[in-house]
Amino acid sequence: MSDEIPTTRADFERQLLTLQQAAGYVSENPGSYKSDDCERCYDCMFTTGSVQCYQCTYCTNCETCTNCTHCKSCVDCHNSNYCVRSQRLSGCSYVMLSKDCHDSVFCFGCV
Repeated sequence: MSDEIPTTRADFERQLLTLQQAAGYVSENPGSYKSDDCERCYDCMFTTGSVQCYQCTYCTNCETCTNCTHCKSCVDCHNSNYCVRSQRLSGCSYVMLSKDCHDSVFCFGCV
């Protein structure tokens, strides 16, 4: 890959595809401790089956979450705790089956 900034859309898309393919083959978990069956998780602890999370603890089967703890099967959540099967949460706790919530507590099925 060249060090030049792509100037055309085709060059950009070609370089983006190359980077995505290279990142897709890496399944390591740098800085993580006891992260079992996880892929591309960074600085996580005691997580299981999660993918591409950052600084999460005790989470299970989450994807692209950051700074979460004790969450299960969540996607794109940030700074949330004890949430289950939810998406795009921020600052939430004890939220289940919810989407697009912010600073919510004890919610079930909210959108």
